[in-house]
Parts: sequence; structure tokens; C-alpha cells
Amino acid sequence: MKRILLIHLGANGDCVMATTIARQIKVDYPGCHLTWCIANRYAAVIKNNPDVDAVWEFQLQEGEPVAPMAWYRCRAEVGKRKEAGEFDLIFNTQVYPDNIRNFDGTTRSSTFRNYPYPVTVPVTPVIRLLPEEIAKVQVFAEQHRLSSYRHVILMECSPGSGQSAFNLEAGLELANRLTAFKGDLAVIVSTCLPFKSPHERIIAGNNISYRENAALTHHCTFLVGCSSGITWIQTSIASKQLKTVQFLSLSLGAGFASVAYDFKYWGLSTDHIIENITTDIDCMVTIVTDALENFSAAKQNYHQSLRPIFWSWLFCIDYRRGLCGIIGSWRTMMYYIKRNGLRLSDLFDMRSLRRLIKEAKKHFLQ
Repeated sequence: MKRILLIHLGANGDCVMATTIARQIKVDYPGCHLTWCIANRYAAVIKNNPDVDAVWEFQLQEGEPVAPMAWYRCRAEVGKRKEAGEFDLIFNTQVYPDNIRNFDGTTRSSTFRNYPYPVTVPVTPVIRLLPEEIAKVQVFAEQHRLSSYRHVILMECSPGSGQSAFNLEAGLELANRLTAFKGDLAVIVSTCLPFKSPHERIIAGNNISYRENAALTHHCTFLVGCSSGITWIQTSIASKQLKTVQFLSLSLGAGFASVAYDFKYWGLSTDHIIENITTDIDCMVTIVTDALENFSAAKQNYHQSLRPIFWSWLFCIDYRRGLCGIIGSWRTMMYYIKRNGLRLSDLFDMRSLRRLIKEAKKHFLQ
């Protein structure tokens, strides 16, 4: 029996995507014993996962990010366990920092590239809820009378990778405007940040765990998101697919997070997705209210087709490898081109190139 270690420490949405790799490993290595090394902060994502035989919770310090320092500690521990004979094979699908040169502008395809074999299983993430999680959400839905509303919006507004400006302040303002405009609507604000509800129909989802949001989708009718963890757990087999408006940004580097762009690549329907880069609350209110009444028409009017900024691949040069990393950056550029295509307008996008240089200066002068 092959003893296999899958390393993907975080974060929530990334680990949700990586459940497909666990499923693929079980197909590629029938009868293997699969251990997943995941940061303790995100370990709940793979609780009860049918493809994972054992979980190694790697302990993060208070407030410590997954990378780079935690990753280096993890890598050292993995090396010791490998030498001790605990594992026959090790697959590291974590993009940053060791696989950054494999990044092609989107998270899921880059993660899958870090696994050395083709992904042939369905890409839909695997989340298997426990009965008590479903029951807890049912009680939450009854307490807040969710079934009595025509519209129940699940709203995420805590982006973590610079992919959106839709933060808690903007989310609460939008929720306040929507509930004032529509009496048959409630908004569940799902965030890890504490807040005081400005309206009785603006419901705090703080006591619902990350996983339990998959169950919560079955009590909701719509998702307003920012392509963060809630959006991606909503794409899992445990969730109900909701029509959604995603408020995103034209971000450089790893901040590109279009759900529609990802879905189209994997042959999944995008009919339920509207994406827009506005930060104007009045525009947000109009987009969401129109989408609630006639989603197809709103999609035609407001959906913006987003794609990665070509020059972002320069962020993915592995400078730790010195000259070898710089010379080898051609491979990263080719991944970008293969995944996203190349247009003359991309090459002559000097505005984005100037933005990148400005951001790079900030990074290296810190």
C-alpha cells in the first residue's frame, strides 16, 4: 500500500479546490493511504473528506500566514518524516512559495499543474458535511425565519488576496440599501470580522463555520461575493448553486480571481455568474436589484468579461533562485500565454506594466 502525503496548507478557498487532487490521487493510486498536511487554521475544510485517510494539522502561530516562513518550517518537517520512512510519495500542490513559477494567472489551474499527472476526475470540490452541521444550519434558518423571505442573500465581504475591494464596510452599506429597498429580502453577512447589524434583516453569519456555509446555501436564493472562500465552497458538491454577483478588481499577480473565467476553462456553465469591477455603492445596488428581478437581462447589461493581466507573470519570477530563477521565468510566461492567450494589446499594456513596476519597487524597498 502506497503511503502518500499531499501538502496544501491553505487557505480556505484554495484547499476547497485542492480536494479534487485528493480525489485524483485515490484514482491514480487505488488502495493508497492518503495523508493531507494542512494548516490547522484551515483543517476543517477537509473534515469527513472521503478521499483523505489521515490529516496532519500543521500548527500556525497566532496571526502567522501560511507562507513563506510557516511553509519553510513545514518543508523541513516533511523532509524529516520522509527520511524516517513515513511516506512513499509526496505531492506539494501549494502554489506559493515553492511552485510560484507554475502560476498561470488563475488559482485552480495552477494548483492542478503542481500535481504531476492529468486531472481526469470531476473538478467540482468535495465537501462532505456531517449531520450535526446540517442540523445546526437548519436551526439557524428557523431562528431567522429564512423561509419567509422571497430573497435570502448570502454575502461575503472579506477578501483576503487583494482580488476585490468589496470589504465589510461596503458589504454592510450594500446590505442596508438592499433591505431598505426590498421588504421581502434578508441578507446574511458571512465574515470572520465582528460587526453590529444596522438592520433586523441583516443577519450576522459569524456563528456559522466556514464549512457550514455549504449547508447554508440551501436556505439562500442568491450570493453576493468577492471570489473568496464562501464563493468557492458554494461550488462544492455539498452546496446549492446560487445565482451570483461577484464584485472583483483588476488585480495584478495572484489577485486575479474571476469565477467565470475559471468555470469557462473547465467547461462549466457560467450562466449563473455576473462579475463587475465597480466600487460605487449606487451601481452595486442597481446591479444586485436588477439581477434579483431578471438575472439574464442583468447579465447582459452588467457582466464584464475579465482575464488576467499579461504582465502579472513578472510577479511570479522565483528570485530566490537568483539568475537561474530569472532565466527560467520564460516558462512562467509560457504558462500565462498557454492558459490565457496573447494579444497585441497585452504586450502594449504599458499602464499595467507601470503599475507592476511601482508595486515591485514597494515590495523590494520594504
